[in-house]
Amino acid sequence: MAESLPSSLFQHNSNRLPPKPHPAFKPIGSSQSTQSDLAAEVESLIIYDEDDIDEGIKKCTYSIVGKLITDKQINPIWIQNAMSNIWKKPQGFHMKEIQPKLYQFFFDKETDMRRALKGNPWILRNSWLLVKQWERNLNPAEMDFSAAELNVQMWNMPERCKTVRLGRKVAALMGEVLECNLFDGGSGLGTFVKARVSMKNFIGENLSYFIQ
Repeated sequence: MAESLPSSLFQHNSNRLPPKPHPAFKPIGSSQSTQSDLAAEVESLIIYDEDDIDEGIKKCTYSIVGKLITDKQINPIWIQNAMSNIWKKPQGFHMKEIQPKLYQFFFDKETDMRRALKGNPWILRNSWLLVKQWERNLNPAEMDFSAAELNVQMWNMPERCKTVRLGRKVAALMGEVLECNLFDGGSGLGTFVKARVSMKNFIGENLSYFIQ
């Protein structure tokens, strides 16, 4: 097992197999000692212990993976600086670009990581940044960002229509309704309906509907 790396290259020590003889020690002139065979066997197996990756696991424990949903070309350095400011410059914060528009954000404290996850999704330059907690056994490039949870507020509804029951029906047009309640908007504003909705296929036209 090896996270985020081709499984063919690694084997965890808990399932150790006898190492293959190094191809360099094959008899000279052997029909099997071709250059391609040597390269294939040298790269086929790396055995490691848990202690070998302990430092890396600790570094990733309080990290999240984020995907930027946009057609724009945005400098990764700008992403790091922007999120650092939005998340109030958390201690030890830094970012790594995994691939274009896919990033891993690192925190020193769990509370800072949880705060970033709670605010998902985030808006950057009229684009969405979807974030999920890092998982040891999952390649970040294979994480599913096709859905996101949104808070939907319904204002200016007739008073007779301001009910949780009707609010759920309206919110269901956008996706799966996770919760729905009435809230007080403050002096002179009256009450409004607020729902938490899980939207699938969270790309394309669905995004433009919410970004105004």
